[in-house]
This record gives sequence, structure tokens and C-alpha cells, in this order.
Amino acid sequence: MVAENFSSTKDTTSVESTHSAFSQSLFQDLDKDFDAVRKVLSDLSSRSQATELLGHLPACEIVQHEASTDSTSPKTVQREAPTDSTSPKTVQHEAPTDSTSPKTVQREAPTDSASPQTDQHEASAKPSLSKILEQTATADVAPTQIMPFIVSGDSTLSGMLQHGATADSAVALSVSDQSPSLFTHPIDFLEHLYHKLADKPSEPAEKPPESTPAPQESHEKSHLKELESKLDAKDRTQFEKDMADFEKRAAAATPPLSQAEVDKTYAQISRLIESDKSITGISQDQRIKIAEQVMYAVAHPTETDQGNHNTCGAASLESKLLTTNPSEVAKLIADVTITGEYHSKTGKTIHPNLATLTATNPDGHDYDYPPKSGSMDQAGRIFQVTAVTMEESTYVQGTPKPPEDDAKAKQKSKDKEPPDTGEKIKVRNPDNPFESHEEKFTGLSNDQMQDMGKEITGKDMSDQIVVNAAFAPDSPDGKTYCSSPEDLGDKLAHLKAEGKLPAVIQVNCVNEPFYTDSKGVTTGSSEWHYVTVTDYESGPPAKVSIDNQWGKSLDHSGDRSVPLDQLYTATLEPGGHEIITELNKELSNAKKDGNATTEIELELARQRHIANDPHEKISNQEYEKESRNIMVNAMKRWEKEEGNGTLSDQERKEAWIKFINMLGDMPSEDPGTKKLREDVVSALQASQKRHHNLPNPALVYKEYREHLDSN
Repeated sequence: MVAENFSSTKDTTSVESTHSAFSQSLFQDLDKDFDAVRKVLSDLSSRSQATELLGHLPACEIVQHEASTDSTSPKTVQREAPTDSTSPKTVQHEAPTDSTSPKTVQREAPTDSASPQTDQHEASAKPSLSKILEQTATADVAPTQIMPFIVSGDSTLSGMLQHGATADSAVALSVSDQSPSLFTHPIDFLEHLYHKLADKPSEPAEKPPESTPAPQESHEKSHLKELESKLDAKDRTQFEKDMADFEKRAAAATPPLSQAEVDKTYAQISRLIESDKSITGISQDQRIKIAEQVMYAVAHPTETDQGNHNTCGAASLESKLLTTNPSEVAKLIADVTITGEYHSKTGKTIHPNLATLTATNPDGHDYDYPPKSGSMDQAGRIFQVTAVTMEESTYVQGTPKPPEDDAKAKQKSKDKEPPDTGEKIKVRNPDNPFESHEEKFTGLSNDQMQDMGKEITGKDMSDQIVVNAAFAPDSPDGKTYCSSPEDLGDKLAHLKAEGKLPAVIQVNCVNEPFYTDSKGVTTGSSEWHYVTVTDYESGPPAKVSIDNQWGKSLDHSGDRSVPLDQLYTATLEPGGHEIITELNKELSNAKKDGNATTEIELELARQRHIANDPHEKISNQEYEKESRNIMVNAMKRWEKEEGNGTLSDQERKEAWIKFINMLGDMPSEDPGTKKLREDVVSALQASQKRHHNLPNPALVYKEYREHLDSN
């Protein structure tokens, strides 16, 4: 630290005389410039700047040495330099007898080759001290704490010395970057500082920041933008937005999509727009609409849907590949649209059924842009039909039968026959290969899913297909099998760490959350269903984000992401002992944590109603009574929570929706069921008057009328 108090002795004649020669050399312009120096230092103090200067003025401490009492006799001051080769060696000042006639000042320069020697002429050529201080000072220390012998009310050298030293006592400073035993007179310290600053290589003037040049646009992107003129004027804004969204998603992906992958995707979309041919049944305008739909799909991969068809396996794989391999999806669609065939990575040539490729949906939304959520658009149809044909070469996709025409196929049991979606395959007679018969197509197996991914990408994607361990074969086949919620969490965390999400997972629609999702949805999904896991958060609580191919409103992400336990139970056989055991664990944990249990209790009652084990199964009457009691207790709890302000409207609404769904599955011939339905509608009507966010009972009744009253 620099001492704050100095000797106040006024006799400085000898000191000023002794150093007049050096002052002329070092401070030849200081008298005329000192006001500027003092102003710079004052400004620096007021602005609280000095870091750079402190870097050149290391910590010092003031010590006092006896000075000569003879102020009129010139003395010679000698100082032994430290042995450090980088520190200045002995410097000798011979004081003149006449203070007005300065004599030669001799200084032995440091031996360090990096420190140039300095003489009077070199000093005079150096920049002024004020300029040096102005350029280098930047710290939160007042200059008076650094060089009190400079900042003085007197602009003369005498005034400076008067502030810092006297004839009776010389002030010396021990500089930390020199030997601690070296003591330096203030003037010589200034000399050391001056040379350290003035001899420092000048830094180049700071250049103004150059604006980062915009990345050069790729040829594929430029070409695609040129083709935008072929689009309908009303579609161009959406198309450009989709391009921007695609590139933003590509950059944010884990791992990010390469620029080469983005460019290859653009090249395939350009093929669709500029080609002069397409398969029979698809016009030029329709082909351009398909290109637009592909652009939307690669920008929004989780919005790919299966529509009213059993192509959930192909749709879930499409969603995954749109995320990780968009150019492969775009190429398949472009190839089939233009030529009617697709050459797989394993060498197969796929010829999907032409009539199926050009069929139209009953809802008439085949060529919508942007596509309608929940509906299979034409681009999706081409991909999914081709993908299924890789595994089922006779696959055809007819017109689905409306639900009312297939009412007899709806059985209120876990073994109900799925509705007729119009999809057929031909199955050969194992006893006579020349004979075959038609069967409904109800979906793809896990092995077919594994093979389909390899045909499209040329890579083994088996580990990205997740199945419950109950369905694992005796010998490993590469797929990811999970045996518990914890095991599933570990497997998903591993896939996420390796950048392999989304993963395709097999679930059962009779289990939650897909049981509730499937009510009122016109999908032809059979019991077993494929969805994509788009993200996993280990928590606690552990949550899973899911893209369901039934429509955007039935996806589970963000606030609607599902608990890991619930996703695991969805992979189990409905009504089995394991799922009932898992639900009992969930119920116990929820009670322990003080969470609402109504939905878990209802699901446990429903699973016991369809249980395979007679010891776990409950009768129709027990199912109705248990469900009623669960809801009565829940309503009492909700009333209490409403009074103390802790009610969750969302929890209450979801419990009501689940209960209404369960009513549709209860045997309708039972008088107790009819009475229960009347009670539910009455309770809903009463609640609706107070809570407008609950399901509208009139809409509920209309939606489930067929389930409730048809029999």
C-alpha cells in the first residue's frame, strides 16, 4: 500500500537541485504539460478508472531513509539493483553544483535485451507522461493513492517533490515487481514508471468491430427460393416461414442437423416443384402442393398424423425421420410422386399400390396447406403407404367405413374388434401357396418396424424402437426393452444422451393416457399403437413428451407431458397382473406425496374390471359401485378445496372426462348403469352453472349418446 501521509518539511531546494538534470531529461515538457497531467489524473479519479495504471504500479509501501542534512552540497545517490536480470541495474545521478545548469545524467540501462537503453535524447523522444497516463489508466483507485508526489497544487517540479520528499528525509518506495530490498527515490520511481510505460510496445489502435458477414446462401436454398414463383401467391409467405422454421429447428436439434442435410432436403423439395411429370392421378398443381406439405413437415415433424388408418407405425417412424433424417423422407416422397417407385437402401424396389397412393380422404383435406391436424395429408399418405408396402407388399388402403356403419364391430370389452378402416392385405394359405385371402390390416409388428427403418435409412435403428420386456424374444434382437419405470427412464436418458431421440415406443390404447385420448377420435387405431417419445426429463418427477399420431391436440408435451410411470404402464398388457401391480404402486406413492388420486383410482377400477386373473377381476356391479364411490369422494374433496382455495380445475376436469369415458364402457343393460348416467349428467349440469370450464353436459351427452343409449 502507498502511505497516505508524507513529511511536511518545506525545505526542498537541495532535492530539486539534485534532480534538476534528470527533470530536464525526463520532464522536459512537463512544466508546460503538467496542468494537463494533473487534469488527466483528476478526471481519472472522478471517473473511478485506473486498472491498467495499477498494472504498472504494483503494491508499494513507504519507507523513510535519512537524507543528507546539507541541502547545498550536491550528493551522488547510488542504489544497488537486484540480481534479477529483468530489473534495472545501478543507476547513478551526479547532482550539479548549479541548479540552473544541469549536468549530464548517466544511467546504466538494464541488461535485459527486452528493455532498451535510455539516454537524454531517447527520453526526449518519448511521448509525454500525460499521454501515457491518459492511454493506460483504467482502475477504481484515486491517483492520489498512486503517485501523491505528482498530484500537487503546484505545477512545478519543486511542488511535486515538496509533496513527496524533503531534504531531511527521502521517501523511498519498494516496488513489488522488483526485489523487495530495493528502495527507490520518488524521482527514480517516476523514471522507472516512465520507461516501463514509454518503452512498452504500442498496441495497435482498436479497430471498429466489423459486422459479421451474413452466411452465404447455399445453391440448393437459392434454387428453391427461385422456384417459389411456381407456388400460389397465397402460399408463398407460409412456405418462406416454413423454410425459416426448418433452419431454426435444424440448428436447435440435438445434435444439430448439418447444413448438408438441410441442403439435401431442399434439393428434394425442388425436385417436386420443378419436375415435369408425376404418377397418374396427381396433377402438376397437386405435386406442388405435396412439395409444400413436405416443407411444412420437415419444419414441424411432430404434426405428422395417420388419419383414420392403422398406419401409426409408419407415421411414428415418419415423425422420427423428419426430425433426424428429413432428406430421406423428402426423397422417398419425391421419388414415389414422380416415378411411382422407391429404391430402398438395401436394394429393394418398392411399388406401392397406385390407387392407394391417389385415394382421397373422406374429409377432403388431402392437399391442405398447412395440413389439417389429425388428418393424413397427401405427402403423409405417400410416405406411409410406401413404408407399409415395404413390409406388406399387397397393402391397399380403401375408404374407411364411418363409425355408424360399423357399430356392430364395437364391443364393450378389451377384445373388441377394431373398426373397418378400409385397409387390406392378402395372406397366403400356408398349406397352398397359390391360394390367398384378404384380411384387415391392423398394423405392423415390432420386427417390421425395425426392418422398415433400415430400408429407408440404411442404418440399424432397432435400439430406437422401445418395447416392454414382456415381449422380448429369447435371443437379443437389438430393440430396447424396458422392465420397469426406472428401467424405461434409464433407457430414454441413454437415448437422449446419444442424440437418438425421438424414439418409437409401443403402447396399448386400452391403457392411459391413450384410453382417454382415443374417445371421440376417428382414428382406426387398434389396441396396440406406436407413438414417438420426443423428450425425456428425469425430474423428479420424471416426465416424458410424446408425439401421438392422432393429432396435435392429443400430443403430450409441455404441461401435458406424462409421468414416466404412466407411460410404462401404457406399454403393458391391459388387465394383466403387472399393470394392476404398477397402478397400486402409483396410488400408494400419490397418497404418500399428498397428490390427488382420483384418476389413478378410476383407472385401477377399470383395469380390475377387465382383469385376466379372476382373483383381481371385479364384476359389473362392483365396477359401477366402486366408480360411483370414487367420484362421490372426489366431489366432496373438490367442494372442500374450493372453499379453501386449493382446488385444481384441471384435475377435476380430467377426472370427469375419464369417468364419462368409463361410463361408455359399462354394460348398458344394467339398471344401475342407467341410473348412474342420469346422476352424472345431473351433477355435471349443476357444476356447469358454477364452473364454465367443466365439460358441457349437453355436448358430453351428444358425443357419447351412442355408447350410453344405443343398446
